[in-house]
Amino acid sequence: MKDMFLKFCRMLLGILGVSAVSACGEGILPAPEYGPIMAEYGVPHADYVIKGTVTDTYGNPIKGIQVSGRYEHRTLPDTAYTAADGTYELKGRADLIGPEVDLSFEDIDLYDNGGLFISETKLVEMELDDSGQSWYNGLYSALGVDVKMVDSQTTVCEYGVPYATFVVKGKVVNSEGDPINEILVYAEDEPEPQKVRTNENGYFYLTQEHWFPEDKVDIRFEDCDGDANGGNFGKRTVEVELKQVEKGNDGWYAGVYESDEIKVKM
Repeated sequence: MKDMFLKFCRMLLGILGVSAVSACGEGILPAPEYGPIMAEYGVPHADYVIKGTVTDTYGNPIKGIQVSGRYEHRTLPDTAYTAADGTYELKGRADLIGPEVDLSFEDIDLYDNGGLFISETKLVEMELDDSGQSWYNGLYSALGVDVKMVDSQTTVCEYGVPYATFVVKGKVVNSEGDPINEILVYAEDEPEPQKVRTNENGYFYLTQEHWFPEDKVDIRFEDCDGDANGGNFGKRTVEVELKQVEKGNDGWYAGVYESDEIKVKM
């Protein structure tokens, strides 16, 4: 009876894919024939590399441009910045990267790189250079992704009027030569003037666009805070001479005009 029961158990274990052991190890099952069963956990991922050059409309390299990317509502984990020669390299590892990436190019340092450049975007087709295995999908690349960025001060319109950037700088003092703070300074004839105020040392720095390029401009000085800055100094208009310090382009933009440092007495 016992032998019949053992034969039945061996047959059942055979159906289950497990071999029985010798009599000296009755009741102990060996390890599975193909080793332990492994469960692999993860998400699809791939490496990527995108290279290119960023230049202005004249072909000059632009440094300090931030380059980032998005794909399938995700953001690439790496951010790159253009070097002095305008080149960049965006690389890293991403989850479920697709065949297309939306690149963004942004000027984040204001005028430190020679201009204030308008942000650009570019849709990039990625190529699979090296296929992977399991969860790893391989290496995707896009090389020679070059972009031209336009300086906001040199945007050329097909229809328009000549305009320039003007810089007027100086100091406002009272009759005794002492600095006056909180004096409002702006271009008198400009329909939408930029307005600045003198600091505690009496200095001001005014920049303005959209005036017609001229070698002179009327600047308005107004005391708007009553006696808070030590007196009521009223209003004054001063004609300021300008000289061109930076050339414009072949379009409507006439460049940069700047004054010497002036001293205004109120």
